Order: sequence, then structure tokens, then C-alpha cells
Amino acid sequence: MGFTGYTIRTGLMLVTMLTCVVCWSLIPRPRKLHFTLFGALAIIASVTELTGFILTLAGRLTYYFYNAYALVELLFVMGIAARVDRGLQRLALGVSIAGAAGLVVNAWVDGSFGPALFEGILLASVLQAMVLMVLLWRMAIASARPLQTVPEFWQSMGLLIYFGGMAPLFTLIKYVYATDREVANVLWTLMPFLCILRYAMGAWSCVLERRDVLRGSHGQ
Repeated sequence: MGFTGYTIRTGLMLVTMLTCVVCWSLIPRPRKLHFTLFGALAIIASVTELTGFILTLAGRLTYYFYNAYALVELLFVMGIAARVDRGLQRLALGVSIAGAAGLVVNAWVDGSFGPALFEGILLASVLQAMVLMVLLWRMAIASARPLQTVPEFWQSMGLLIYFGGMAPLFTLIKYVYATDREVANVLWTLMPFLCILRYAMGAWSCVLERRDVLRGSHGQ
């Protein structure tokens, strides 16, 4: 994939993220806390990806930059899960501590390209995917509404697809990178598509939430 392909993929990803932010901004206030966290994370992620894109075009390294964002993202996603289902508060707290420790220790032990980027984010992705699977399972059992009409279902499913896809992708890239960097770079092209799915589903969850609020249902 050439420079043009990278630019197009990243551009589509950024447009999807911006669309999600716009849909979120249209939810009437006061918003539920987990949607406030979701919107704040979407804004932070958009700024992060745009900055990373600019740094990449300038030939600057970005792995420390993304490692720092991964820590922020972990805390926000666990906060969202804990607010959607109060029964997951202890699990979310434990995962936040474990994942944050893993990211910090990983970056401190080895600041070289590779481990500092891969292992720490891989651990955080696996932990977040596990919590999101539990959240969706509990949601399926407890929901009195069809899941396709529940905003939190789409919000959580988008996050699960993203982190669930990140785990095997990062594992594969870690081993491929050591032997064939060109193939590893090709595998990186899958990342924007996972992100596009995440924020497309996130945008739809915001549309559903806006409808619920305007109809006065508030999830009933």
C-alpha cells in the first residue's frame, strides 16, 4: 500500500470519528454519564489520530504518543462499562489497574519500537474485550427491549469489535514484524477499518440515544 492508500484510509477513519462526535453532540443534555464519557473519548481519540497522522507524514515516531493514549482509552472504556452496568464496577476497576500497570511497566522496561507498542496495548485490548463481552452477555440477559434498539448495545458492540479485533491483529503483527516488516506494514492497514466500524456503531448508538431522549423513554 502506498502513501495515497494510507491517506485515504486514515481520512475515512477521521471522517467516521468526526461523524460520531457530531452525532454525540446532538444528544440533548443532560446526557447519561456513560455517553458523556463516550463523547469525551471520541473527541480525544479524534485529536489523537489527527495528530498521529500529521506526525507520521512528518516522519516522526508516534509509539510513545499512542501508548499514552492507550492508557487514557483504557480508563475511559472501563468507566463506560461500569456506568452501563453497575454490577461490573469492581471488574472494571480491577482491569483498569491491571491494564494501566501493564502499559506503564511495558513502556518503562523497553522503550524500543515493538514491545513498548505491542505488548502493552495488546494486554489492554484483551482485558477490555473481556469486560465488554461480559457486559454484552449481561445486557442480553437483562434487557427488556430488543437489543438492536438499545443504544448501549451498539456502543458496546462497536468497542468489542475494535478491541476484539486488535488482540489477534497485534499478536500477529508482533511476530511478523520480526521477520518481514513489509508484510507487517500491510497488516497495519486493517487497523483503520476496525476503527471505522467502532465509530460507525458508536454514531448509531448516539442516534438511538437521541431518539430515546426526545421520545422521553430514557431506556424504558
